[in-house]
Amino acid sequence: MPTTEAVDAIEEFLATVCTGTVPWPGEPASMDYHAAGSGSWRQTVDAAGSRFTRLTAAEAAESKPTAAVYGTASEMALLMYMRIPAGSLRIEGDAGLLQQLQDWG
Repeated sequence: MPTTEAVDAIEEFLATVCTGTVPWPGEPASMDYHAAGSGSWRQTVDAAGSRFTRLTAAEAAESKPTAAVYGTASEMALLMYMRIPAGSLRIEGDAGLLQQLQDWG
């Protein structure tokens, strides 16, 4: 998948599937998605629901999320739409959070 389309798919997924006001059933958490050379995003979940923000390069470098996943933009888009397994990408922090997010959604 070309990078431009992959970035569009990431943002569309985060805006439509991962944004809502249904309360997160667990402790507040944040998941960062880092697409090499294409950008970074943070999904935050808590009692107010789920929302995302696009991170600047400085924010991404300084961030301390609950977990973070790293890959290309194409890999990230494929992961979000569950076309590739999470284990095929590098995950730092609480690796179980990604599975919890997928199960919750």
